[in-house]
Amino acid sequence: MSDLKQSIGVVVVAVIGFVFVLSQLRLDRAEASWPHLEPLSRSAPSRLIIPVIGVSAPVISIGVQRNGEMAVPDLADANRVAWFRHGPVPGEPGTAVIVGHLDSRGGPAVFYRLKELQKGNLITVTRRDGELVRFKVSSVVTVSKARFPVEKVYDLTNRIELRLISCGGPFDRATQSYRDNVIVYAKQV
Repeated sequence: MSDLKQSIGVVVVAVIGFVFVLSQLRLDRAEASWPHLEPLSRSAPSRLIIPVIGVSAPVISIGVQRNGEMAVPDLADANRVAWFRHGPVPGEPGTAVIVGHLDSRGGPAVFYRLKELQKGNLITVTRRDGELVRFKVSSVVTVSKARFPVEKVYDLTNRIELRLISCGGPFDRATQSYRDNVIVYAKQV
């Protein structure tokens, strides 16, 4: 009887082990079928396309101002967007940042409708090397410029992400600036 119990125990352990191995194989196959997106080499972005809000804009590059803050495009370039060249390029690991104006003295600018984006909307960045990098909006927030979330915007991540930034909220006539920023968080798809 004890040999029978021992044999049954061995069979049960073997079956459990077999089921475990099969489940791992299924996971491996599922992971293998998932689209793995390889990082791209460094190539500056040339165009930003957001169909749902009618944006198809050329991209210029910007750096840092003397005060250490990120530069913004000149108002003469209100229908262009600007990529922060000291950060990742769209398609590289990390958070690429693209900024644009809400409006100008002449009326609405390139990111006038940015706050209308919703979770799931698609964004495409065309790069100078001809590669297209697609992103899906994960969230859109409006935050006070005084409480700008630097760590979240310039997140040091190994994922390929994009941030779009513009002005928003009420206009402050005393400072001739908007009080808030609209920030779009997006992940590569």
